[in-house]
Amino acid sequence: MEFLTHLFKQGLHYSALNTARSALSAFLKVDGKQVGEHPLVCRFLKGVFNLRPSLPKTNVTWDPNCVLRFIRGWSPVKSLTLKRLSLKVATLLTLLTSQRGQSIHLIDVRNLDLNPHRIKIRFGDVLKTTRPGFHQHELTIKAFAPDRRLCICVVLKEYLDRTKELRGTATPLLLSYVKPFRPISRDTLSRWLKVVLKLAGVDLSIFTPHSIRAAASSSASSSKVPIATIMKTAGWSRAETFASYYKKEIIHEGKLGEVLLKKV
Repeated sequence: MEFLTHLFKQGLHYSALNTARSALSAFLKVDGKQVGEHPLVCRFLKGVFNLRPSLPKTNVTWDPNCVLRFIRGWSPVKSLTLKRLSLKVATLLTLLTSQRGQSIHLIDVRNLDLNPHRIKIRFGDVLKTTRPGFHQHELTIKAFAPDRRLCICVVLKEYLDRTKELRGTATPLLLSYVKPFRPISRDTLSRWLKVVLKLAGVDLSIFTPHSIRAAASSSASSSKVPIATIMKTAGWSRAETFASYYKKEIIHEGKLGEVLLKKV
């Protein structure tokens, strides 16, 4: 209790103190109970939560349609600059797979199987969720015939054709769009996604590029996509992870007022 109180006086919040409680519980027992389950510790942590709660930054997410409508305007792909083509590929891949930025960054051209009807992506590197007995499944994205402007097969084929002579021996999919056209870093991918989100009207003072994961999976869930499909695509092994941290209400700003005015 003195140790947890010391951490509290240092200015730490509930989440940090709860982590310390879990660490202590791994090897300490008091009165025959794990220290984290002791009534005094539980009561203390409840008080900490009331004084310094650990709350999610936001309980809602943005509508992916606003980004898709925006990048649809970047067409036809053959007329795009390499910069816009690169941003469009990165954004479409992140949205359609609901993967972490790390996974998109590690996509390798040697692990791509592309044809006019679908694309298959395999991951040959260790990912954040990789552990004994579990690795990200192969991803399959079908061509989107109704609108070739948003078809990942069309966009990715153009990108591969455009960068074929630029990449040399480099095998990572995403390359810098300026000389010397080297593979981009994880931070560069994040900056690319920020640019697109900002141009599409997403409030970056609230949302980060990682919010694409929640926006895409929440939108799929609201469209009745089976939870098993969402988990397999996004790389979650437990439904509770999606339900607790990523499934959020999609905001449609101004829709209520718009509907009311239309009835006047």
